[in-house]
Amino acid sequence: AVLLVLIATLGPVSGAHLNPVVTLVDAWFGGIRGRDTAPYIVAQVAGACAGAILANLMFGLTAVTFSTHDRSGGSLWRSEVVTTFGLLVLILGLVRGGGSEWSAPSVAAYIIGAYWFTASTSFANPAVTIGLWAGKRIPAGDVAPYIAAQVVGGLLGGLVLYGIASGTPEFSTGGGVSASVEGPHSPGCYDLGACLRTEIVMTFGFLMVIMGATDKRAPSGFAPIAIGLCLTLIHLI
Repeated sequence: AVLLVLIATLGPVSGAHLNPVVTLVDAWFGGIRGRDTAPYIVAQVAGACAGAILANLMFGLTAVTFSTHDRSGGSLWRSEVVTTFGLLVLILGLVRGGGSEWSAPSVAAYIIGAYWFTASTSFANPAVTIGLWAGKRIPAGDVAPYIAAQVVGGLLGGLVLYGIASGTPEFSTGGGVSASVEGPHSPGCYDLGACLRTEIVMTFGFLMVIMGATDKRAPSGFAPIAIGLCLTLIHLI
């Protein structure tokens, strides 16, 4: 309920990227200014780490703990390329194709499916990856390969949609990948500071959901549903 209130109240401010790869592609497609990309990413990572730390404390764990559980391997990294590629193709395809109203259920359905059909359980988000490192879900040595795979997948998704969308006379890189961007930063034309604070709060909440839903004490098998429903709320903007 708290997350719903946060999303309903703050979501229209920043466009609810919550994902550095989405931010990078959004800047490429003209959704945000290039100089604002780095602050967005910093805000997303900060929110993710804060959410993981609080989740650890809620479950009686040390605030910051580091995993020694091996999550490396080509199959996992290839999974991250595939799942991030699919996520960006989905978002871009819906927004560019005039189907923005389907973003919320479509992204949720995709993430729920990707959790089960990929070997990596579909992180698809560098901020989530770093947050899960802070939450003892992924060892430090595996963070960089995961992020590299996610960036590659996201950029490939952007390239594919660019190649398709540029085939129309009306094509323009303006407008970005956010379903409702109207101003230089946000649907409501909020300034950069408001957008960054919103990204911190929303990514914080998202990591809380991920950490709680995937904890060993949570009901088994329901994590992708909880995460997908969370993303539904985030994209209902």
